[in-house]
Amino acid sequence: MADVFGHPLHRNKQAKDESTQARVLFEVLGLPAVGAVTKLPMFPAKLRKYPRAPWPDALWMMAGSCGVRLLDSMLAWAPADRPDCDTILRHHFVLPESLVPTADSPHSGFRHEWIAVQGCVASEVLSWLRADSGFDALNVRFEGGGADWKTEEGRKYVHAAAISTSASNAMCALSLKGRFPLTRAAHWFSVFRLVNAEAFAAMNQAAATVVRKLGAAALGENGADFLHTPLNEWLLTCGELCISRAGGEGEDMWNEPRHKDGGGSVLHLGITLFGKRLLRCEQADGQDIVVENFPGTVYLGTLTGCYHQVHHKAAAANELYTDAGWSVTIMCRCALFGANRARLRNTTPSPVPFFLELTKSFTKSLLQFKFKLPTMTEILSVFDENNTVGAGLLPAGSAAGGFWGGERATADHRTIEGNAAGVFLVVLGGPSRLVCLLLGPSRYAWAASPALLRFDGGPPAAFPSATPLVTGWRP
Repeated sequence: MADVFGHPLHRNKQAKDESTQARVLFEVLGLPAVGAVTKLPMFPAKLRKYPRAPWPDALWMMAGSCGVRLLDSMLAWAPADRPDCDTILRHHFVLPESLVPTADSPHSGFRHEWIAVQGCVASEVLSWLRADSGFDALNVRFEGGGADWKTEEGRKYVHAAAISTSASNAMCALSLKGRFPLTRAAHWFSVFRLVNAEAFAAMNQAAATVVRKLGAAALGENGADFLHTPLNEWLLTCGELCISRAGGEGEDMWNEPRHKDGGGSVLHLGITLFGKRLLRCEQADGQDIVVENFPGTVYLGTLTGCYHQVHHKAAAANELYTDAGWSVTIMCRCALFGANRARLRNTTPSPVPFFLELTKSFTKSLLQFKFKLPTMTEILSVFDENNTVGAGLLPAGSAAGGFWGGERATADHRTIEGNAAGVFLVVLGGPSRLVCLLLGPSRYAWAASPALLRFDGGPPAAFPSATPLVTGWRP
């Protein structure tokens, strides 16, 4: 693996014998300290100390943090510490599109049972996200606050903005009216919703079916909002860019305050671009769940179920943002529970019966349906550096149980019965009016030619088959 990324370990022209070859390995991997190696019959009795050499920047760039961790594990001196072939073949570096549940069944939590799915984006996706020109325009501060930004304990800067069209103008007391500062990250989130559109629609339908049985009194205002708000206007639309001074020279590594999330985190997605963090989720049975976060990791879960705390950890220089050694993560919440102060941290969202039924259904769906991370090809298919993706990547009008199920449609669309195959046009924004075709509930395709994507307000002639199904066009 290291050879493929241009850093040969076992081939050295000057290594004429086993002793010289062993020295070459010591210079890269450091001197072994495990008895399984040092007690071998021909192991030298006296050796100078070899410190572990850092991997070169080129290997970090090609393999990413996920690949470097796999490489380190495979090069462990003790054979028992190395992963077996099955583990390697299931590793996120080998399967960068996979999102895997943290367990086969829900965790106990405190408020309710919960689950998360986790994975790691491909190294080329991580490099692309890190190269966002928006980083150059950031005005990071660790004191003070404003309408759309705040600081925490002099160690964390949080900038809030809507990732895409959102049913909410604020989240956690911060305005969402501004443009998200990292265009590529906003685009990644929207494409993530698109490639998982079928699973999210099924999740939404299942939850709506369950909570409707509660009745109007138990649903309250927040329950009614869930049932009537289009899916693409609440699903992971509320973003926070978080930059932390995790621990620099003369500072201890920072442990963020222990807390419970508010109602916006009934589905919570986080992606780490820089830094290393451990998300410790407390369990009622005392067996805490620890989710490791390093550059490229992604998790999606019903994190309102547990007390949790973030512990920042020392990371390699290649994993940190700027020479100051900052951590950068992006958190994305849902525009739900907007009434009755139900999004406040450390409070239980209300109405409680609706909150518990919704999270129970979402947790079940995260285990039941398959979710994935977008590939570089899918991301670049419709990317425009100067324009974030506009109104949602899910069919307009997909409220709970709505457009995809054919139960109702907005004024812009004719009703489509059941899950009948049809063509849905989703306008993504940008100067060329980028368009995605959703072919029924489970298939989608990009139109690649700019000539096919540009239109001026009327139905594009390039897609005559869509005309009978769609009566209006959204910019």
